[in-house]
Amino acid sequence: AGNDILQNLLYDGLIEELVDVLGVSDHRLTDIKAAALRTLTAIIHLERTPRINAIIDATGMSSYHGFFPSLFRSCVLAMIGESKETPLPQTLSTALFSFLYHLASYESGGEALVSCGIMETLLRIVQWKSLDNSQV
Repeated sequence: AGNDILQNLLYDGLIEELVDVLGVSDHRLTDIKAAALRTLTAIIHLERTPRINAIIDATGMSSYHGFFPSLFRSCVLAMIGESKETPLPQTLSTALFSFLYHLASYESGGEALVSCGIMETLLRIVQWKSLDNSQV
């Protein structure tokens, strides 16, 4: 019975709709975007691997120029001061890093991270030295 409820909640198209929310360029939606990322992270854990490929596809994780890899790179570059963009609010950047961490815990997620080139960006964070580590 619990599995039926879960299937009704995770209807076809939900993952794509959550990713669409992330693509809206309105800074007033920061908390909603963070909640969308936390929901995607929860789906990864609830479903284990059945929907991970749908999440990888919807976020463009297996492509260097995919939506999520581009968003993550711009977040990191702004965070470490290598971009003129304003750093993302902490709630959203934390949700991004959390999503990435949980996605990487599965083989197909880890493979997607390698294929989109995010590992290089992660190394930049590790090597970053700053007097103000409040954004990390």
